[in-house]
Amino acid sequence: MERLIPDASWWLKFDRAKEHLDNLNEVTKDYRSRREHAVTKSIETKKKPTQWVYRVWFDGAPDQRWALIAGDFLFNLSVALDHIAVALNPSQMADSLIYFPICVEDPFRRQPGTRRYEERDPGRRRTFTYAVKRMVPDARQVIFDAQPYSQAQTSPGNDPADHFLAILKRLHTTDKHRRMLALNSGMERAVAQWTDPTGSVHEVSYEPPPTAAAGDGAILMRQPYEVDVKVVGSVSVGFGRKAQPIYVLSGLARVAELTETLLLALETHVPT
Repeated sequence: MERLIPDASWWLKFDRAKEHLDNLNEVTKDYRSRREHAVTKSIETKKKPTQWVYRVWFDGAPDQRWALIAGDFLFNLSVALDHIAVALNPSQMADSLIYFPICVEDPFRRQPGTRRYEERDPGRRRTFTYAVKRMVPDARQVIFDAQPYSQAQTSPGNDPADHFLAILKRLHTTDKHRRMLALNSGMERAVAQWTDPTGSVHEVSYEPPPTAAAGDGAILMRQPYEVDVKVVGSVSVGFGRKAQPIYVLSGLARVAELTETLLLALETHVPT
């Protein structure tokens, strides 16, 4: 689909978000490059027979300034949705407090039998309804269908928390209220190589466990002999907070791609 109003404010904001994403990919390129990472070895003295423990450590720490760029990306992407939500309303509503509603849980679901709302905060229903009630029905339906809870209802087994709008809301809220972090979030295309005492050469694919993303030396292997191990791989950069879901650059790019699709679908309903 082509943009119907190329100079609309939501596209200006969206394009600015893409510039931030391109910048993020550029400044992290060297850090994400495929290279060798440090491996340490130690003896487990309490076990018999003696075993050597090999641990891999990611080379270098992410630059925390990258999180600021990611925050700018999230801000502009979120604002692009707010701008089109305002445009979908009558012109006299332009100065009202309208933003694009995103709900992970259905605020309109009622309890069976009692008919009481399961969502006990009426403010969420009120702001959602206020944002969409003056839109044309087709635009309103697009927004309802795009909600994380709606996607989960139509596709059982899908976690609404994994929906692109839920990810956008979670990360943008994090960046607004506390410090979002740039974190190494795993290793891609990693290969471990070593030669055992018999002269046999080993080369295996390696995927560090999640604990490695926090900077801990992840156990690579245990062997009853001492050898030199080489690990080569690409480190992924993610954004979020420790002990919470971390989203890598490819995930942010997917959020931008799906947001663009949503903007295109909504733009057809903007009053002319």
